[in-house]
Amino acid sequence: MARLLAFITILATGVAGYHAASLLVVPLAAVALMADGVIGTAVRLRRATAAPLSSKALTYLVLGAFGWLIAAWLAYVAGALLRDV
Repeated sequence: MARLLAFITILATGVAGYHAASLLVVPLAAVALMADGVIGTAVRLRRATAAPLSSKALTYLVLGAFGWLIAAWLAYVAGALLRDV
């Protein structure tokens, strides 16, 4: 189910780029994409141990968030490029 929601979010971001929507769509889409994967993992890791997150886990979470931001931006740009063709 999470993959389907990610696909729909990426597709909707591309459509927003096609229709020249505000660039604020990109961070909102990134947050929506991060909701299950990155934020959910951080919450589960925090509940599982009382210790703070390790540097390895923190690096994983930050790179995951950055990856989803790049994916949302690329979808927006792809939609904008399709509009201009």
